[in-house]
Amino acid sequence: MFDTIHMSVPFNINYNHDDEIIIHDDIYIKFNPSWNRLLINCSIPKVLYGNNLTEINETDIEKFFTIVHNRIKELFHVEVHKDDWQVHRLDFSKNFKMKNQNQVTQYIHNLSKIILSRKTTITYNNETVIYKNKSQSIQFYDKYKEMMKRKADYSLLEQAKNILRFEIQCRKDILKQYSSKRKAVDLLTKEMYKLIMNETLELINSKLELIQNEYEISPNLFDLFGYSKLEKVFAFMYFLDEFGESFLKPIYSSSYYNRKKILNEFKQAVEKKERMKLKL
Repeated sequence: MFDTIHMSVPFNINYNHDDEIIIHDDIYIKFNPSWNRLLINCSIPKVLYGNNLTEINETDIEKFFTIVHNRIKELFHVEVHKDDWQVHRLDFSKNFKMKNQNQVTQYIHNLSKIILSRKTTITYNNETVIYKNKSQSIQFYDKYKEMMKRKADYSLLEQAKNILRFEIQCRKDILKQYSSKRKAVDLLTKEMYKLIMNETLELINSKLELIQNEYEISPNLFDLFGYSKLEKVFAFMYFLDEFGESFLKPIYSSSYYNRKKILNEFKQAVEKKERMKLKL
């Protein structure tokens, strides 16, 4: 549901330190008297469950606010109301469970071909694809491989298998489009989560559909048809589109129908591929 959050609150207290940074139970807390604001950065699921693989639910939001309230009270001996928190960054997240690791890789491969307007596409080793600008970052990555690199516990690694992770990182310019004052209580809701995630997934799925409408040479097609036959298929497809059936029939003569049969077999093999679509 949600992952990383950066938020701050007006904080006028007498404090002896010029600049204080505290890391307390996975919550990064910073107070600078010249700002008169208290800033916290954290991963909400890490605070609640000790990892960011676990997906939180709506009831967890209130627990999170309670934990933050208690930590601030414990450290600074003041109470901060949840309505006062203003969000500077918020990450929306979703774990898509795939059939196997190969499917995770195939999704990332196809997603890496997508171009989103006003965003730069960055890919890493067919494990991660990111679309970003200064206001927003959208990324998909192999959660299992990411946790392997972080040397996560075996039980978490088992849970991370076959997961395609989807994250949207939104900064101020994006957040204020949905909440003018960027209040945490307005943004950390199930309704807001569904709105932003569905808007982005609708765009991603439309781009995936365009990619899948193109024929793609993949290793399984080479295994199925062989290199020589695939060459004939693509050459025949090109000539058929370029010159038409009436022109080609007399040229190929009796081999025309054999080539047409192979082309139909190829199309059936491609159509048997499961269409990629991501849903909440």
